[in-house]
Amino acid sequence: MGVLTYSALSKIGKILKDQYSDADSSKIISKEVTVDYSEINIGNEFTLNLGELPEDSILVHSQVNINTIFKDSSDNCPKMSVGLENIEDDEIDFPVDNYQHLIFEDLFLNNTGVIDAQGTLLSSSSTSKRINKYINNLIVRFNMMGVWSSGGDLNTTRRDLTGCGTQSAGLSIGGYTTSRVGTCEEYNGSSWSATGSLILPRHSLSACGDQNAGLCFGGTWSGGGYRNETEEYNGASWSAGGTLSLARDLMGGCGTQGAALSFAGRGVIEPSERTEEYDGASWSNSNDVNIPSLGLCGFGLQNAAVKGGGHDGSANISSCEEYNGTTWAIINNLNTASKYPTGHGRSYAGLSNGGYSDTYIGTTEEFDGTSWISSNDSNSYGARGGSGSQSAALVFGGYDGNNTPSTEEYDPASLLDLTQGSLSLYVTYAY
Repeated sequence: MGVLTYSALSKIGKILKDQYSDADSSKIISKEVTVDYSEINIGNEFTLNLGELPEDSILVHSQVNINTIFKDSSDNCPKMSVGLENIEDDEIDFPVDNYQHLIFEDLFLNNTGVIDAQGTLLSSSSTSKRINKYINNLIVRFNMMGVWSSGGDLNTTRRDLTGCGTQSAGLSIGGYTTSRVGTCEEYNGSSWSATGSLILPRHSLSACGDQNAGLCFGGTWSGGGYRNETEEYNGASWSAGGTLSLARDLMGGCGTQGAALSFAGRGVIEPSERTEEYDGASWSNSNDVNIPSLGLCGFGLQNAAVKGGGHDGSANISSCEEYNGTTWAIINNLNTASKYPTGHGRSYAGLSNGGYSDTYIGTTEEFDGTSWISSNDSNSYGARGGSGSQSAALVFGGYDGNNTPSTEEYDPASLLDLTQGSLSLYVTYAY
């Protein structure tokens, strides 16, 4: 199934004529573009412009056929996004999952209808024939999925720790050995070194910020009970910050030292729905999450955060939500339900790794702001600490029946390593 047949084009023409008085003057254009792996094997990301769709055109059909799956010698595949890129205004990009047939059905444009390869009208949602208010490029973007490699071991083996910072400048905080500890270590991209310990030793706490301006909050203390303490790190030592309004552990956390967010977790109510914002001095309550959970992952900023997975008090869940600085909204689920995953990155480019499902897992999923896409597994652990971004993540410590000191780094493979792959893209529009 490729470029539309004559009968399909005729049917499209009839539909256009029925809907628009000027249909007789419209041109129906059908194009085919083929892409080979040798055309895209450069760097870790590549965008291919497949041509311009003119202003005031109606995109009536689009289809991607994978002729040969894109892979490198280790069977790693790139992510592939196909969409419209606005070249007169802000970029409009509509990614889809790997290797799906693409029908432009849900564009935030005045789409009058989508017609499949047989010429069947699939939808009709507007009285205007304009789909491209501006001139747009039709693009295919390739990104290699990340792969995990070993980094330097922690000096103190522990689980139920947390972390913040980047892949090359990470900070591991607290945790559990045979008891709660306040141990903290800094990572320089290859090895860990001891730094100032927490004022209050604890585990199952949350953190955000960076190696020179970190923040940790909540957790469980060796004296028992959930904690509401916050501590601020200056690159060498910790000092007391404002206290959470609700003492909790196993919560999500993200943001910066001066603009942090804590959400869900376990406290007097288990699991909790509480959300709090930190302004660098004190915490204030915000709107609750929709799905109370504990042992979840979180990433992003105070005004653009994502929570995912965890345990709802009855079972592991895959549910996810997005925070806009005021309220939480339900978004697409993770592919795998688990508790104790790590979270990395931003709300438009996030990463979830590891945790516990029916067993300890190394499952890795990348978030593109809309959907989760499965990537390559790490070693299988839960209750790890994490830091970094989607394209440069760091995980450390954890538990798989035993505590581990191991560290792993997540980096994208290179498109230069592709050894196979080709696709054909077909597009038909009326102009």
